[in-house]
Amino acid sequence: MLETMTVIAHNSCAKDTYQLVLQGKLARTNIRPGQFVMVQIPSDSHLLRRPISVASVFDDKLTLVYRIKGTGTKQLASVKAGQTLSILGPQGSSYPLDHLKKEDVVYLVGGGIGIPPLYELAKQVHGRGCQLEIFLGFQNKEASFYIERFASLGRVHVATNDGSLGHKGFITELLPTATPHSLYACGPEIMLKAVTSYYDIYHQYVSLEARMGCGMGACMGCMCSDRHKQLTQRVCKEGPVFNIREVSL
Repeated sequence: MLETMTVIAHNSCAKDTYQLVLQGKLARTNIRPGQFVMVQIPSDSHLLRRPISVASVFDDKLTLVYRIKGTGTKQLASVKAGQTLSILGPQGSSYPLDHLKKEDVVYLVGGGIGIPPLYELAKQVHGRGCQLEIFLGFQNKEASFYIERFASLGRVHVATNDGSLGHKGFITELLPTATPHSLYACGPEIMLKAVTSYYDIYHQYVSLEARMGCGMGACMGCMCSDRHKQLTQRVCKEGPVFNIREVSL
């Protein structure tokens, strides 16, 4: 669906990280946790849309959380409430939920800007009556966000590289030895490799990042390797969410 959505709120939520709240019909199109939208940057010098994961959906409002990485997202950060943005979506695969049962122990593991899509996921997993253990890794305290929101849904564990908040070190160092029923992760590839090596369970899902051109599977610019190490998977189409048995990290 392509829609011109209205910006109703846009604010900084951490260092170089912004929360963008949009209003429109697209928010009512059964967006699933893990999916993303393609945002048109309001500038003649940026022709390609930027993929941004959906952090939350409520009523007719869609919340995106993104980090400034280049000139495109820097330009996006200047958009004010009341302006409009062209949004295409929802795109991609989502985190599967149908297998979950009440009282299942579920781990969510996020690192940096991989954390936002886990928030909508946490809301829906919590709504199914599961026991949530949430592991959030940040570079430092200044880069942290949404901790209190996650804490309202499950038990939160935090790590920062410099120890300015929570555990000093990597978030993977806080993972329990007890095996969960399901695990969902999103973050840097090195973190995903470490997390998925800890447990031998079927319901283990990761969300991958990739540079995207079209965001619809046509340009083949975001290919990743399948379990046979062949470039057959499009992050924007077959992904971004994969069962760990479907891809090679």
